[in-house]
Parts: sequence; structure tokens; C-alpha cells
Amino acid sequence: DERFTEKIESLILRIDHLDSGKFEKETELSDKAMEINDTIERLINAFNTSDNSSQNQEVLNLLQKYRDDLSEKGKEYNEIMESLQDIRQEVYRTVNNAKSPGYMAENDVSTRLRSFFSKLNRRDLGYLLKCGGRIQSSHRTFNMAKKYNLCDEKGWMFPELEMALSEYSAVAKPSYPVN
Repeated sequence: DERFTEKIESLILRIDHLDSGKFEKETELSDKAMEINDTIERLINAFNTSDNSSQNQEVLNLLQKYRDDLSEKGKEYNEIMESLQDIRQEVYRTVNNAKSPGYMAENDVSTRLRSFFSKLNRRDLGYLLKCGGRIQSSHRTFNMAKKYNLCDEKGWMFPELEMALSEYSAVAKPSYPVN
């Protein structure tokens, strides 16, 4: 879990490094696009004011096509930048979730539950089925559940443990005394 968090943080640092140069490049790109657009506009205006021979008309049509293409590429660029921003926000959300105490990958949840249940005896299991969703800190299952990240500091079970217990109780009829 720590290694995963370190890798995500490394990825964030790389993104931030790229981000620092992004603004300069965006400004440079925007300036170049405006410069090209202005040049095309000046050429179009120059051809419009001069005599309209067939060769001038071809060049004028070509310039107008380039202007339209440049406008389209600008729109595509903006869409890509928005998409990258969405990806970046998703990475930040993932990192924040990874740092939160209740976060674990889905397959890790089943591994933790299997390990936790393998350490329980019948009496512990009976206690968990009857405790009402909160494990008393004085009970031995409290520290085990905390160790496997299945309850909070006050003993409230996380939904994964509650669901596993309810599935167990629906399938198994206890054949042991519950004290």
C-alpha cells in the first residue's frame, strides 16, 4: 500500500513538473497561432483588395482553407487540453483516496477478509455476528479488525466486514454457543 502511494506521488511530481512548463508552452503556442492567424488574415485581405485573377482566387481559397483548418486544430487542441485536465484531476482524486484510511483495492479487500476470518475462532465469530456493527475495544477482535483495516478507531465496522458477516450469517447456522 505504501509502495503504491509512493508511485502515485512520484507520478504526481512528474505531472507537476510537466505542468510548470505547460503554461509557458501554452502561451507560446497561443502566440504562434495568433501570429499565423493574423498573417493569414492579412494575406486574405491583400488578395481581396488586389485584382482577382484566377491565380489569386486559388491562393485566396487555399488561405481560407488553411485558416479554417487552423481554427479546427485550435478546437481539437482545446478538447485535448480539457481531456488532460480531467485525467489529471482523476489522478489527484485517486491519490487522495489512496491516502485515506479506508481505501484499499477491491482484490485486497477479499484478501484482508480471508486473512481476518482465518484468525478468528468460533467464539470471536459469534461475537462479531452479535455485536451490532461496533466492536468493543476491549475485545480481542478489535485489534485484529483494525490491523486488517476492517473497522475504525472507535470499533465501527467498515461495510466490507459487515457485508461479509451478513453473508456468512445467511449461509451458516451457528452450531456453537455465543457468549
